[in-house]
Parts: sequence; C-alpha cells; structure tokens
Amino acid sequence: MAKGLGSLGDLFPTQDLHCRVRGCPNVWQFSGEDALHRVAAGEKARPARMCDDCFATYNQLQDQTMPCTSKDCQGTWTWTRYQQLEAAAQKRSRPPQGICEACRNKVREMADREIPCRVKGCPNTWTWTRHAQLHAEGDAPPPRMCRHCSDTLRTLQDQDIPCRMHGCQGTWRWHRFQQLEHLAAGKSLEKPPPRMCKDCLDIYRTLQDKQVPCKVDECQGSWSFNAFAQLEHLRLKGPEAELPSKMCKECYNFFLSSRDRQVRCQNRGCRNSWTYTRSDQLHDWLQQRQGPPQRMCNQCQENLKQAEDRLEPCMIPGCTNQWAYSATDQVLDRCQGRIETPSKRCPECETFLAENPTRTLPCNRCGADIAWSSYEQLLCRRGTFEKPLRCASCAEQELATKAKEPAPRPHFHVVKMPSGGKWANDPLIAAWPGHLDGEAIERAEKADIRIVAFGDDLTYSSDEVAASWPFLLEQKLNEQLEGRARVAVINSGIPKSTSRQALVRLGRDVAPFAPHLVVFSFAFADSLFRFSRHSGAWKANLELSQAAASMQELCNALNSLNTQLLYWSTNPILPHESHPETTEGIGGKAWADAQQNSKNQCLAHDLRVCHAESIPVLDLRSRFEVNGKKSARKWMKDWYQHNEAGSRNIATWMAAHILKEGLIPLP
Repeated sequence: MAKGLGSLGDLFPTQDLHCRVRGCPNVWQFSGEDALHRVAAGEKARPARMCDDCFATYNQLQDQTMPCTSKDCQGTWTWTRYQQLEAAAQKRSRPPQGICEACRNKVREMADREIPCRVKGCPNTWTWTRHAQLHAEGDAPPPRMCRHCSDTLRTLQDQDIPCRMHGCQGTWRWHRFQQLEHLAAGKSLEKPPPRMCKDCLDIYRTLQDKQVPCKVDECQGSWSFNAFAQLEHLRLKGPEAELPSKMCKECYNFFLSSRDRQVRCQNRGCRNSWTYTRSDQLHDWLQQRQGPPQRMCNQCQENLKQAEDRLEPCMIPGCTNQWAYSATDQVLDRCQGRIETPSKRCPECETFLAENPTRTLPCNRCGADIAWSSYEQLLCRRGTFEKPLRCASCAEQELATKAKEPAPRPHFHVVKMPSGGKWANDPLIAAWPGHLDGEAIERAEKADIRIVAFGDDLTYSSDEVAASWPFLLEQKLNEQLEGRARVAVINSGIPKSTSRQALVRLGRDVAPFAPHLVVFSFAFADSLFRFSRHSGAWKANLELSQAAASMQELCNALNSLNTQLLYWSTNPILPHESHPETTEGIGGKAWADAQQNSKNQCLAHDLRVCHAESIPVLDLRSRFEVNGKKSARKWMKDWYQHNEAGSRNIATWMAAHILKEGLIPLP
C-alpha cells in the first residue's frame, strides 16, 4: 500500500507557487505529498497561500479605522490588515479612497453615466463610474477624452508649422491636442490650419484697416486696406514698399459685370470691328460718356499709317491748283470700295463759289436778265467759259438766222443679226435681250452714233423701256447734241446673265451694231448669291476666280471690236435691308454679309482689270452714296435695283461723262 501511494505521489512533483498577495514577487513550495492529500480530501490541487514573509508581516498588522473619502461625509471604513499587506507589496504608502457603509449604499443606488468626449467633433463617449461620481465636486462631469482619442493622442507629437503669411519664414507650434481636434473634424494632418507665427501675430495686433484711393484716375472712391492685407504686403514687399494699386468696390463691380465688346469701325463701308475693352468702358462710365466712342478698326488704323496725304488736281476745268487728299479720306474711300481718286474742287475754287452767288446780267440785245451762276463765273475766271451776252431767246433767234442746210447724213448702218449660235444652248440667254426688238434695231441703223449698254439686271434697268436708263441716256445725249448727231443706245441687258454668258452672246448682242461705245458691267450678276439644291447652300453665280477669268476674257474680246469702252460701277446694293427667302442654307444677316462681301470683291477685281487694260471707269456708286445710305435708299426700288429717279440720275451722270471725256465721235 505504501508502495502504491509512493508511486501516486510521484505524479505530483514539488512546485514553486506565487504568493497570493498581489504585488509580492515571492514564491512558496507546494510539495507533491501536500497536493496528493488535498486531492484525496476533495480540495483544489493548488491552494492560494502567502509566502512566509507576507504571512509574518500579516501577523504583525492590525485593522485600521479610516475616515470616509466622500465629500462632506463624517463616516469611517475599515482598512483590513490584508489590504494593508497588499498596499505594502505594491509599494503604496497612502491608503486607498475608501467609503463608509452609508456611502457604499448610496453608490449602489447610482448608475454609471456615458459622457461625450471632450474633443470637439468626436462622437464617442467615456464612462463616468458611480464611484467617480461620488467623489466628484458638483454634478458636472470632468472634461475627459474617450479611449479612442486618448490612444490617438499618445501617437501624436507637437509640430512646428510654417507661418501662413507669404514672405514670412517663421513657424507656429501645432500642439498634439489641436491635431487631435483637427482629426476629429474629419481633416487631414497633411493640411494644417492656416495660422500666423508669434511675430506676425504681434505685428497684426498693432495694425488697423485704412482707406486707400482707387487706382482709376477718374474715380474719387477708395478701397479698404485691411490689417491682414497690410501684414502680407509688409512681409512680401518690405516696410518701405509703396501701397498696392487697386480699384474701389464700385469700379471693381462694374469691371466684373462688363465684358469686352466688338464695335463696328467708324469708317462707313468697313465691315471690321474694334475691341471696346472693359477698362475703356469703365473710364467712359466714370466720365459719364454714353456709348462707345467712334474709332477705327485695327486694319483701318494700319491702312492709315501706310497712307500719306497727297495733293490732287482741282476738278474745275482750267484750274491749276490742287486739293489735299488726306490719308483719312483715302482710307474711308477704300472702305467704300472706291478705287479711283474722287474729283473735288480746290479750296480757292470752293471759296470763290461761296463768296460769289448767282448774278444777273443784262442781255446786250434785248436787255433781259441773264442768270450767271456761281459755277459759270468760276469757269469764266479760269478761262474755260465765256461770259454770257445773249439771253436764251436772243441766242436761239441768232442761231436760227445763221443756220445752214444740214450736213448730209452718212449712209445707214445695216444691222445683220445672226440666226443662231451657242447662246441657243443656254435657256437664260437663248432669246434676245428683253429691250432689243425690231424698233431698237431700226433706230440703230438710222443713228450716226451707236452705243450698246451690255450687262445684267442693272443694265436691263426696268421692265418699262421708257423708264430704263439706256433709253433715258439716248434722250439726254440727243437733247444735248441739239441735232448735230443722232444717237441710238441699244439695251443689251439680260437679268442674271454673267460675264461668262456675255462671252457667248457677244456676237449677237454687241458685234452686229458696230458700236462706237460699249458701256458694260456684270459685277452684280457674277456675285449674286443663288441657292444650290445640289449642295444645299447659297453661293455666288461665279466663284471669284471664275469671275476674274471671265472678266479678263470679256475685256480682251471687247477690245478686239476696235470700239471705245466704258466700265461703270453700278448703284450700291443694300442686302441688309432685304428679306430673301432663305428657308434652307444660311439666311438673314449671314446671307446679307456674304452677298455684300461677294459684290465688293468682284467689283474690286473688275476695277483692277480695267486699270490694267486702260479701260475708262465711271464711278456711279459713290454718287448714289453722296449723302450716305439716305440718298441711296431714295433712289432704290428694292435692295439691288434702282427706281425711276435712280434711272434718270444714271442717264444724266453718264451723258455728262461721255460728252466731257469725248467717248463718242462728234461731227
């Protein structure tokens, strides 16, 4: 039996167990035999015991009566000798905060409270225990962090952050608790808050906002230069730097609400524009100027720099003086498509006309009054006109008495119209021109001088023969020649016919008449826009290159007829005042701009060809626009065709030019 127990005891070896007193590092030996006896007695195999030192100290200690640590409590509690032993083992010299039985009962009636974390922005809480509430002063909980913030705070360190002021090299201390609040607000530590260093803050506290005059010269207002902006300016520029230049609030608001505007060039006829900047608008607003000023576009300004004032001969016959053709007038004429130099009177002739009104002279035969105009007086002074001596009645009688037998007329010219040609393949020009009939051919055969008006809609002029300018031109010339020669003007105008088609019908509508003068122009029809159903867009009858080539060929063909030629720049067109049917393609202002530009380009090229071929040019467009668009509208039937008054003007101006320049042979 003993042998059996000995074998079982070997299963429980002697062990070193820790002292049961918390804080004591000692051990005591627990033999295998003691362990076996405890097991046999039904007890735990490892008892909780003190070490020998603790047990000896325990026996020397006595329970102590301690005052209650609760505020304003006079009760006591017992500090047992075992509790004292543990305090000594843990090296705690002061007794714990114990409470009496009454306070303990009070604690049992209390409950732990969840208090919000003291860190701003943190949604967590910390637990304010019942015991902590009992010892607290008042009902308010102490400021304390939640566990998460407390753990996070331990990982943070104070940082030195650069000062927020531009130009400052200083730093400010970003404490770790401030960093914790920064994180709790959902912000990143990589973006610290903007703050000043201590030096900048001290200077900032000494500064005050002040008013500084507005940078715009015409403005009497001011802007507020606040302390912060002053500090930044001081750091960047230094203490000796000048104050910054800024606008006042009113000027700045006007500047922000404005936008650069494109304003049409002041030169009439120019389609370009110049930029009316916001700054210019601000200056005009301060000076109470209404609307943008009159100004040239950049192209006109460049043309003005290249142009030079020059002297041109006076238009009055016999005058040797000159008038100044200024660079500004040259640019203006160029904008209006005028290539030739205009005809003007010199200042001396203008002064003479202003100072010499129409006078009356007595007829040296009957004594009747004769009106002697200012212009006739000027011509007399220049030696190109004789002072009138006879009234109209006496002069007519004198001519009648001196009249002789009329000179024999030359043989009639026989007009042989061709029976066919390439024109028959083109429906637009297959038939004779609308105003060319048997009667017109008969007049041409009997005339001493034959003029062919060759062109498009603006030569055709009117559906009524008597209202067309070629018919009126014939009347004017015959009136002014007073029977010395008989003139016939053949109207060979076909609406919408181009210079390319003119080359085809030249042998039918011009050559058979052996004209002494051909007056021609196809710029309108060449440049006229038409809608192409094939391409679905508007385009000119002829491309510019095609029109240029056709015009050159036409001039060569006309020169081969050995006749006098006269190109006329037709009346202006006003497409912007038209309302064409443009349901497809471009329309409205876009169509009008394109049509006007096409006409101007075509006319400019025609004038260059005429100049190169030494073909005389009569500028009637400028005469229509002598008083701007106002006079042009008065003589226009629609956006491109002249009215009856315009026809009379064209006939009058053309007759005077033909006779003055000697473009037809006179007996």
